[in-house]
Amino acid sequence: MQYRLRRHEKEALRREYGENIIFRFLLTPCRSYEAEAKGFCLAAEEVFWEVMRAMDTIKESPEDANFRMKGLWNELFVDYRDLAGENVGDEAVCLSVGIVVQAIILCLEAAGGTYSTTLAMDLMTQMALHNQPTAEMMERFTANLARLGEERLREAVGECMESDVFLSDEIDDLLQSLPNPVNPQDNAEKSTKDSVDQLTNRQLMILFDLFLNKGFSPEYCNQKALATLLSRVSGRSPGSIRQKIREGVDYDMEEVKSDVRLMADLLKPIDEAIAEKMKNLIE
Repeated sequence: MQYRLRRHEKEALRREYGENIIFRFLLTPCRSYEAEAKGFCLAAEEVFWEVMRAMDTIKESPEDANFRMKGLWNELFVDYRDLAGENVGDEAVCLSVGIVVQAIILCLEAAGGTYSTTLAMDLMTQMALHNQPTAEMMERFTANLARLGEERLREAVGECMESDVFLSDEIDDLLQSLPNPVNPQDNAEKSTKDSVDQLTNRQLMILFDLFLNKGFSPEYCNQKALATLLSRVSGRSPGSIRQKIREGVDYDMEEVKSDVRLMADLLKPIDEAIAEKMKNLIE
């Protein structure tokens, strides 16, 4: 998690995902921890964000998920310690990590299957190594699950893992789209300034397709890494870019051909040979 959610961001997440079964499963137990906390504690909306990020990571790259999950505790602890600040003790930070990890474990168990169970057991080991109150956490989560219905959670997690939609990307995009309540005028001016003559996501994809020559199929292209790179170049969220990368680029479309010609025109004063290679993408 890059930063703590502000009030208007939490409200936006509740409006958008308030009926999501996974969100409802997490809400009550996480709110109870928030109510009891005297210092650092993740909000329910933040836990949902983190859980969906972890589940999407597993869905997108199952071959790498085992490695990523083995280091999840340390990754979260370092992030939360930075967010908590120097005056917050490690115990409070560990509790927030434990809540997130326990929530991920329960979602993996709901997903079912040998692979999900193996990942869940790895996370259970990390919880034990850090002396987390697992039984007490389980009691809070399972009490809410009993009210919600275990079968409903299994169906929701199953649909989430089978869907082509990456919910964490949608959340990133939603948060990215929200205005800054402190200085909305500054945000509007920045948005206007940044939009002038800026390349679209598709145009950026075409440009990097020329230089990388890998296409956009997941068989040949690390879509997540490419989205991260284009995000750094454009300043846009990785989520919106990843969705475009998954869609790919159809060079037979007239709109795409127009993009290619524009890129060629921009490249020509820099290097005519490269500009000609760009044109060759549609010839």
